[in-house]
Amino acid sequence: MPPLLGGLIIDTNIYLDKNRDLPELKCILYEEIGHYKTTFGNISHYNCNDDNQQEIRARRYGINKMLPYEKLIKYQNKNIEDYIVAEELNVPTSYLKEAVKLYNLKPSNGLFFWELKEHLFALCEVNRNLFTQKKLKRKTQKKLKRKTQKKNSKEKLKRNSKEKLKRKV
Repeated sequence: MPPLLGGLIIDTNIYLDKNRDLPELKCILYEEIGHYKTTFGNISHYNCNDDNQQEIRARRYGINKMLPYEKLIKYQNKNIEDYIVAEELNVPTSYLKEAVKLYNLKPSNGLFFWELKEHLFALCEVNRNLFTQKKLKRKTQKKLKRKTQKKNSKEKLKRNSKEKLKRKV
């Protein structure tokens, strides 16, 4: 496992850092599944904006699966501190805070107050991003297929021309 990475997916295999605690590993696992479902290519270098966008999509996917809004709704308008909510949900506090940010929920002095309207807007945004990602992935796959077909046809033309030259000689 590369240093600083909690998890890594290669093809269909997910590798997790065994030195992490269980709540953190569950969050990492969901994010890696998000990479499998929403990203493509090697994005482990974070050297371009597209890599960062794919990382964000995978994180959002993991949060939506691990901490869906429906799980958080029971804490609506209750004066509960974030670390207590995180403990009840068996997730790190930092992960809970990311979910709050993703759903556009409003923490106030460590206490949570949620508004359904903002949540629906956030879900629409997430769904739009996932749709855009799928569309981009399909376009990229089509381009790769066309390039492969072009390459194959060029190679076929080369082979045919070589065969013709051999026949003439």
